[in-house]
Amino acid sequence: MNEPQNNNRIVLITGTSRGIGLATANTFLQKGYTVLGTSTSGRSPISHDHFKAYELDLSSQDSIDSLTKKLLDEGKQIDHLINNAAIMIDQQDGKIDMKRLRDTVEVNLYGTISLTEGSIPMLRTGGSIINISSELASLSQRMTNRAYSYRISKTALNMYTLTLSQRLEEKGIRVYSFAPGWVKTDMGGENALRDPEEPALEIFRLSTSEQRSGYFYEVDSVRDW
Repeated sequence: MNEPQNNNRIVLITGTSRGIGLATANTFLQKGYTVLGTSTSGRSPISHDHFKAYELDLSSQDSIDSLTKKLLDEGKQIDHLINNAAIMIDQQDGKIDMKRLRDTVEVNLYGTISLTEGSIPMLRTGGSIINISSELASLSQRMTNRAYSYRISKTALNMYTLTLSQRLEEKGIRVYSFAPGWVKTDMGGENALRDPEEPALEIFRLSTSEQRSGYFYEVDSVRDW
């Protein structure tokens, strides 16, 4: 069966040069969407008529402002925003390094929030925002005593999901946090249990669904914060 033609539908995905972001971009393309993909280099392994690559450094406000201005100047209207790009640079010794914490929060939280706020004017009614979080962000589940900076940044991002969902409810824009699980990426490692294509399909389903806004999802179900 041919995939539906949704090329008038546009999704903006950060971090599409590899891993979950790359797999998610390919999934949306397979479903007939136009994909705007970002990476720090502005390059992508994807070659497709309905894919356009943009340069974005989430640690730089100038870079964020440049991208949102470019998209606005191009008259882009977005149906879905997938905040996928993130870093995990913690030392694996169970200690907090303050510079690494600041750098992590700058990208995973501040940069993601800034891009989202700049993209809201472009989001169509009925659209969605997905913040890629992690089970490591859970407050109800005791996890590893490592990756403190990453965990702190993703837990704070979950609160942004909750508050933003309340702000955008009247505009008909749904906001979700999503935990992709342990995935075979540069961050997750080759021993991880899931291929990137698995969460990519779940992200597509969630973004195009009518699931309750303002919740934390894992696979296709709501999980505890």
